[in-house]
Amino acid sequence: MRTVLIKAKESKHTIWSETNFVEYPYFRLGKKNSSDKELRIEIQTPSGTALWLVENTKGLPGVLSYEIFTALEFLIDRNGITADGKLYFSIKDIINLLRWKNAGGREYRTIREAIDKIVDTKIVTDMVLFDKASGKKTYHKNFRLLTGFETVSIEYKDGKTMDISMVTLNSAYLSNRKSGYVTPVSSDTFFRKLENSLARRLYQFLNRRAYYMAKKGECYEVDCLEIGSLMGVCQKFVSDIHKVFSKAHDSLIKIGFINKIEIKKIRARKYSYVYWFNPEFQEIEILERKNILIETRKEDGALLQKLIEYGISHDKATELIEKNEYGVKMVLQQIEYDKKNGNRIKNHAGYIIKFITEGWIVPEYIEAQIKRHENYPKNDKNDAQLSLISEEESQKNCDVSLEEIEKYASKIDKDSLVQMYKQIFEIAKIQTTEMLKPETFDYNNSGIIDSFNFNRIRLIFNGMIADKITEEINIAKQNNRPK
Repeated sequence: MRTVLIKAKESKHTIWSETNFVEYPYFRLGKKNSSDKELRIEIQTPSGTALWLVENTKGLPGVLSYEIFTALEFLIDRNGITADGKLYFSIKDIINLLRWKNAGGREYRTIREAIDKIVDTKIVTDMVLFDKASGKKTYHKNFRLLTGFETVSIEYKDGKTMDISMVTLNSAYLSNRKSGYVTPVSSDTFFRKLENSLARRLYQFLNRRAYYMAKKGECYEVDCLEIGSLMGVCQKFVSDIHKVFSKAHDSLIKIGFINKIEIKKIRARKYSYVYWFNPEFQEIEILERKNILIETRKEDGALLQKLIEYGISHDKATELIEKNEYGVKMVLQQIEYDKKNGNRIKNHAGYIIKFITEGWIVPEYIEAQIKRHENYPKNDKNDAQLSLISEEESQKNCDVSLEEIEKYASKIDKDSLVQMYKQIFEIAKIQTTEMLKPETFDYNNSGIIDSFNFNRIRLIFNGMIADKITEEINIAKQNNRPK
């Protein structure tokens, strides 16, 4: 069972979704199972008609992928991301957010397959998308929302296993998020109050317009076929779209987001939906976001004080919190736990800074790993410790210096090195790919591997070399003893 060191708040949070993917379709909604391999729409822009094409030869990402990706967007702000655009998370986090009752192997496989489908899906377009950073609309032709997905499996000595997952996000997507080109919605409303995926998608889409229109008493009118295509539904007739939308509309009225919805006839076979928003609902959500901001500032103040107590300057501490607040919470709790269980982290300030700036992670199951380790002798080495100590720190605990390790390693032939790395990859449960394998691993250059696993491999390697050096020294001492 996973032990969570830092639980997500049960109070209302905000999901910040990148606005281009709120405005345009990416997921196939409207029916439970779809074998469609492309989603193609034409959008009228000031410069003419533009193409937006989402395609996947194995089938488009659907309802499940949509809800999982929205959960990932929530976790981006909760967990933080590394400098190279990677988000670390546990599949259990997604199961909890989606409020699934079961969390077994079947559910884990389902989620992984849904994320794999997002990775395999590409967007082809000849339209321009808004780039918040430059303030301009930029041309995109072919890109993917997620560019990678990996799961690292940690195996316990008692046979139990634990996984930590990582996705790599599109750089343009992350740039827009960082620049504030996002649409906020309440995670409480999205995950708890709305149970229909199309209602959730409509809530995101309409929420961009709801606040100011509700304040002015204005309505939002949109062509039925147009909003159907923008929501990613496959129905092509107004009557069919209305059947699919009816349940979603009822849900939005039930929670108070919308006061009423009208169907307006424009001409023969052309209809539009008219949405009247509830101003009170908007005011409540705005107030909730303000209260969360106040709570966050109070928490930031406490975090800031704690970092300063560990010897980090005010400016640097503020920078670390802004970069990855959740990461700061994780590493502080890890240090507190370490103090009670061996106190192996000596330079707290240096460790905290390196943890945040280099994108280290502390898996949320680390406490369970430590508990498992305590059931074995103190000298029983295992890789559960590796993410807790830095490379320099590990050298303080043995008689072999880093210089001696590097000197010894430089004399090892290439074939022997490859065999060592193969063994390390197996110990660390590193999944090999065409780009990442023992034959191409470089001790001095992380390349495509994330910093967490890069450091783990180096630490295991250093330990193996240190053991070899120590063994040779002991053999030499025995040989030199007088008989």
